Amino acid sequence: MTPASSFPEADLTVDGTGLLCETLLLRLREKIGDAPPGTVVHAVATDPAAPLGLPAWCHLTGHTYLGGRPRTVAVPLTWTAVRPPERIVVHAGRMWDSVRQELRRDVDIVVEGHRMGSTALGGEGLS
Repeated sequence: MTPASSFPEADLTVDGTGLLCETLLLRLREKIGDAPPGTVVHAVATDPAAPLGLPAWCHLTGHTYLGGRPRTVAVPLTWTAVRPPERIVVHAGRMWDSVRQELRRDVDIVVEGHRMGSTALGGEGLS
């Protein structure tokens, strides 16, 4: 991939915002049909498949893929920190403990302070 600072100016921009990658590729083929060799095309894509589809399409059609320009996307996140209970008992119908070859069945797992503590057969008074 070419570093973002060394991209040549685009001669043509094809906006594929909101389009599937396949539709963008069809639009690209239509728009660059009469473009002379050496034309730099900037394709705007929002489909997550585009970073794979565009280089592959360029390879298959004999074009040179210059790479993508990274951009920052603002993602507003809001959360509230919740303090979990100090002790939680989780019942597992089956559990592999990495000590035995077979699965343990009907197991209660005690989680204390964010760490797995003891285990016991279900109903042995851990809850």
